[in-house]
Amino acid sequence: AQIGRRLAEMHMALASTDKYPDFKPEATTAKDIDAWVNGVVSSATRAMDRLEKLKLRDQDRLLVDQLLAHRNDIGKMARSLLSEHHACMKIRHHGDFHLGQMLIVKDDIFIIDFEGEPRRPLAARRSKAPAARDVAGLIRSIDYSTIAALDRALKVAPDEHGKLAAALVTWRVSSIVAYLAAYRAYMTDN
Repeated sequence: AQIGRRLAEMHMALASTDKYPDFKPEATTAKDIDAWVNGVVSSATRAMDRLEKLKLRDQDRLLVDQLLAHRNDIGKMARSLLSEHHACMKIRHHGDFHLGQMLIVKDDIFIIDFEGEPRRPLAARRSKAPAARDVAGLIRSIDYSTIAALDRALKVAPDEHGKLAAALVTWRVSSIVAYLAAYRAYMTDN
């Protein structure tokens, strides 16, 4: 919950002035949406190309082939999620927000490391985007952390009756719910 609050505070601060053009919130445009959809399609295509070339066990190959069957639907699915009629502002944002981008001190967190994704060009890292990008980055990080925890635990001992996996799913869901509730509450209270 504290992460949600602090991220909302950061987004409010980054979007709080019209005085400096680099920090002035801007409405998204059809061009923005096209660029974001094209970015999703390009990234997904690269990932699918790599999956297609992997040598996998038969049961894994079946799952990959099911995914690859939807290769041509990616653009349509992405476009359906990013409606041109949806009013959305783009702001300066963290750009690489995940669990490793914060320091936890007592009952609080401090967001650090504001240079964005290191592999992206500086102009791309400085570009504005919807705040949802940071929100989604942390959700992805929470999800990764549960997968990593289960993987490490299974190297030590089997998960008899799926108890650990079930507990991690419960933790993941409750963490995401608390995070989003605090983020939304703080964003709507100000």
